[in-house]
Amino acid sequence: MSNRIAIFIFYDPQGIVDDYVPYFLERLKPFLKNLIIVVNGELTAEGRKKLKSFTQNIFVRENIGYEPGAIKDVLFKFYGMSKILEHDELLICNDTFYGPFFEFKELFNKMDKTKCDFWGITEQAEKKNHYPKHIQSYFYNIKKSLLHNEYFRNFFETLPLSKNLEQVIEKYEIAMSQTFLKSGFSYASFVDIKDFFNEDANKNFDYSLFAPIKLLKKKCPLIKRKAFFIISELEGGEQDYSLMQFIKEHTRYPQEIILQNVPRSYLALIIRERMKREKLNRKIILFTRAYPKIYIYGTGVWGKKVANILEYFKIDYKGFIVSCKDKNKLLKHKIYEFNEIKINKNTGIILGLGEKNTLEVLQILKKRNVNMSNVLKNIGS
Repeated sequence: MSNRIAIFIFYDPQGIVDDYVPYFLERLKPFLKNLIIVVNGELTAEGRKKLKSFTQNIFVRENIGYEPGAIKDVLFKFYGMSKILEHDELLICNDTFYGPFFEFKELFNKMDKTKCDFWGITEQAEKKNHYPKHIQSYFYNIKKSLLHNEYFRNFFETLPLSKNLEQVIEKYEIAMSQTFLKSGFSYASFVDIKDFFNEDANKNFDYSLFAPIKLLKKKCPLIKRKAFFIISELEGGEQDYSLMQFIKEHTRYPQEIILQNVPRSYLALIIRERMKREKLNRKIILFTRAYPKIYIYGTGVWGKKVANILEYFKIDYKGFIVSCKDKNKLLKHKIYEFNEIKINKNTGIILGLGEKNTLEVLQILKKRNVNMSNVLKNIGS
């Protein structure tokens, strides 16, 4: 048995532990010396009973800071770094997937022999102007060379608590890989990224969500639960029916486990997304009522999303603003560079940008002495 300890982060809005969780933990246990389970939020009595069959180290906490908050609490509060460092390796994983569809033996045998300081099952390729390459954090194994180095402790000590899922990805998942890489450590991925990598970085996508059958064909042991909710518009995307059929024909994974969890999880996802959408709609509508002239700053995903909302509610807008123009029109509306428009008290600017770009543009607007009451921000966060 490897001298490996695992932190398993679990979250369910109702605190219910469906059968996919014990199925996973039972098959992971042979590769661990110790296991810590940390629950973000609620845990039913029946759920606790299921988890206690795997470990007595179960910690239930308020869901503050999402997954990074849970890890920090384990390392520095519930369990302690000194006890973690009695082990050679640390595995950090969560409940956002189904599996294993294939035995873990092949995974651990391969990665134990792979020369690297940390590894994961899947690597996300760089997407230009969106994110750099990184190991996806749902299954993340730290080897002794990194675990016992001060860089590991320093990263988690200074890791900020995330306020939303976008920050979890940016400040934890991406930052973890990039911070350790820049400090001279190396990583590896069980699934070879070259089979999914596009030389045009604009065309790379999250294949762990949109190409689950291709992953299974490569003996990937875990598939994200969200992949069962998505019908991809990307070339090569796979619908949930085809995925279930492939699992039935090519794996021994019990389908009833998925069918037990998907309807409840899917309903919760729909409700959360609907609430977020309605909140965003109200926010935009109220803002546009205050200003006769409306512009959207940004022509990317969030800019188009704002435009679609305005058009759905038949709200007129003058066009788009960009920092540097490379085309003249979008959705039949003119695109302006910032210095081309005159901003006054009747002008409202909606920032159709992600969190990082929002901060950069806010600095530009402040330098131009734009009144911040004329700006609607935090659309993409």
